[in-house]
Amino acid sequence: MKIVIPEFVIAHVEARACTMLETCDFVILDQHGTPQGEIEGAEVLMLPWQLPAGIRQSLYALPTLKWVHS
Repeated sequence: MKIVIPEFVIAHVEARACTMLETCDFVILDQHGTPQGEIEGAEVLMLPWQLPAGIRQSLYALPTLKWVHS
């Protein structure tokens, strides 16, 4: 499962998520909300803060997105 997640959250969930999921692939959002990798194929998006509209819309438009957590 590909998860787009903020940089400051990854340390808290990475180990636990990878034990629950068969495969886990994280794409980090930096402090400005810019993805630090390829977001194509992401199924989960974690948004704990307000992102710029352009970035938010590009993430929401992912055809594989199944869950948005804010």
